[in-house]
Amino acid sequence: MFNPFKIFHKKKIGLVLGSGGTKGFAHISVIENLEKLNIPVHFISGSSAGSIIGAIYAAGSLEEFKNEMLSLSWTEKINLFDPVLPYYGLLKGEKLMKLLGRFIPADMNIEDLPVELTVVATDFYSGKSIELKKGNILNAIRASISFPGILKPYRIDDSFLIDGGVANPLPINTVKNMGATGTIAVNLHPVLPPKKVKKQYRTGNKILTLNDKGVEKDGITKMIRDIPFQDNIKKFLKKVMKNSDKEKAKSPAILETITQAIDIMGYTQTNLMLKYNPPTILIEPELTDIATLDLSQIQRTMDEGNRAFERVKKRLMLKLF
Repeated sequence: MFNPFKIFHKKKIGLVLGSGGTKGFAHISVIENLEKLNIPVHFISGSSAGSIIGAIYAAGSLEEFKNEMLSLSWTEKINLFDPVLPYYGLLKGEKLMKLLGRFIPADMNIEDLPVELTVVATDFYSGKSIELKKGNILNAIRASISFPGILKPYRIDDSFLIDGGVANPLPINTVKNMGATGTIAVNLHPVLPPKKVKKQYRTGNKILTLNDKGVEKDGITKMIRDIPFQDNIKKFLKKVMKNSDKEKAKSPAILETITQAIDIMGYTQTNLMLKYNPPTILIEPELTDIATLDLSQIQRTMDEGNRAFERVKKRLMLKLF
């Protein structure tokens, strides 16, 4: 297909895929829309969830990954969680990495990719943003998605690394330093999650209703309940995660506290990044009512990614041509 960008366009396009847990499925729709318009991507920087989608796209397996995730049954989604006694974290993460290994060869390095990629993580001790540009891709992803309290920090060389979203949830500066002269950033932290969420949302031609907790009946609450924790761990988690209504009026539960704290950091850090390193095009899906670990709304997340792209499509064409 004729691609006018290759002939008339001199900008080097950098794609920035922000952190945001399962909201990151919106990145898939953005990439698909860029491909439909034949807009080339020369550089990618990804933080946390953005590192997963960016790496799989660069490896050429995005369509297969999308179809796999949409086809998973509820039981298969639950089986991606591998709980452990919560000392280093709640989950091992081995099952998730095994799934990703089906789309990214275990021996593939970042520097072998046809598209230049930088995976962003956070140094646990210094708090600095760490840019991983070489070495094993899966190891880099595992470091970038080490969500505090959920997945234990991941060691690379002499450093312990945690989620990239802690220090740099929207690494626009990274992709600019890679050489991008035109930047498209997908921000999954446009606002803080509201205390009260909308009760309905549209996906395709359907309108689905949320329960009082802001999730579908088969959403994150059911997910936590159905994860195959050992009995002693499950008893412990019932006490600390599922407070009574009276207790909830006093204080949020532990999982809500962890995810909300990361969202606050992501929102704050993103605002600073946008102030000092504004992208050429900013895409912001409206997904604030989706919980960080909720795998029940993948299709809805991608639908919103499409809508967010449509909102900036005309401006994107004007700015990048």
